[in-house]
Amino acid sequence: MGIFTMALAGGVGFVIGSRAGRKPYDKIKDTTSKMADDPRVQQRVDQVRHMAKRTVQEAADLPNDQTDQDDQTDQDPLREPGHAVPST
Repeated sequence: MGIFTMALAGGVGFVIGSRAGRKPYDKIKDTTSKMADDPRVQQRVDQVRHMAKRTVQEAADLPNDQTDQDDQTDQDPLREPGHAVPST
């Protein structure tokens, strides 16, 4: 994308955004703040943090030869069995 096209797109975005005014921005900001403060969301955030810490600790506890072996495998541990990945 050329500089002119990029500047034009930025200008159009600015004009459209300024015409909408601050009200939609404030609404989005308020909604995301309410979501972030929701106890259910905070509980999930804490669960993910705990899981990440545990996973990092388990990986740190693995012997070096096992981590080297894992790097050499072609299997993706996150991919479900039976699901093919399309080639690019």
